[in-house]
Order: sequence, then C-alpha cells, then structure tokens
Amino acid sequence: EKKGCVSCHHTAFLIWSHREAAQAGFKIDGKKLEEWTAWAFAEQLEEHEKGGTIGERNIEGLAQLILGQQDAKHSDEQRGMLERFAKLMISKQEKDGAWKAGGQLPSQKRPKPETEEVSTMWACLALNELGDLADEVGESRVRAAKMMAQSELKASSTEWHVLRLLMAKSIAKREVPRWIDALLARQNKDGGWSWVGD
Repeated sequence: EKKGCVSCHHTAFLIWSHREAAQAGFKIDGKKLEEWTAWAFAEQLEEHEKGGTIGERNIEGLAQLILGQQDAKHSDEQRGMLERFAKLMISKQEKDGAWKAGGQLPSQKRPKPETEEVSTMWACLALNELGDLADEVGESRVRAAKMMAQSELKASSTEWHVLRLLMAKSIAKREVPRWIDALLARQNKDGGWSWVGD
C-alpha cells in the first residue's frame, strides 16, 4: 500500500503460494486471496510514474503472477487483463527471443547473460501457461524456447537450473532427467541449496 510495488516476493509469490496451498487442501482466506489478486492484476496495468505500465518494467513479476494463476477461475474482466498481460510481455521480447532483465535483477551478483536467461525463462513459462490468449503467444514462446535450447551458458544460480527444469517439464520433456540430475548435483551436504555456487 505504501510503495505500490508488485514485486515478485511481495505479491506474485504471495498469491502463487496461497493458491497452491488451497489446491493442496490447506485452509486459506479466500476473500483476501481474491482481493490480493484483483489488486495485483490492476496494478500491473497502472501507469508508471516515468511513463508506460508497471508491468512492462517488471516482466519477471508479471510472469510469476501469471504462473500463480494455474487452474484459477477468472472473470471476463480478469481474462481480458491476462490477454493484455500476454501482449505486454510479447511487446518487450527482443528479436533473438530473449527478454532483458528488469527492476533490480541486473544488479544481482551473477553474470548479466545468466540473469537475462532467467528473465527469458520466466516469461516463456508464463506464455506457455497463457496458451493462445493472443495470436502472437505461440510464436513468441517458440522463439524463446529456441533461444534457450541453443544456450551453452554455465550458470551459477540455482534459480537458473530450476527454471531449466521447469522449461523442460513444459516444453521439452526428454530433457527433464538432465536437469533433475543437474539440480541434485548442486545440493549441499546439509540437504539445502545455495542461491549461487559452483
């Protein structure tokens, strides 16, 4: 309310985790979840103080908000917003199929190419979830997937490896065992995973 921020950790993951919990049978406050979702949808399409919509400056958060809507029942108004989200995401895609990292992501302690591949995978997964809400979705998704299939990056972050697994699960299932093995190889002795590491 104070910052008007629709960042991934403040909003999208909040909504996503509550929806997943409800689907798993946990008791949640459904009214609050509806309120959070309505606010987040509307806020993504509000004008940023420097011009343009908030969503176009936060493609990653927008993608995570979309992914948090899996199996949700939407009103006609929300479905219309999802169509606008899809077109907004596609408008920010580069010719090579990538999305540039937005917000605070470029300042993270990992190489810029890796951060941009992370942003690209979030966007591609979200477009895959949206299906054919907009005519351009399929073509955009294919370009992003092709770019990632050609990637030879040796990434340092667990996030990148998790997203490669999710991409394989939704787009190239034959690659799933490879990325499961890659994630398991990164597991620490205490059972956890570091955000970055060898």
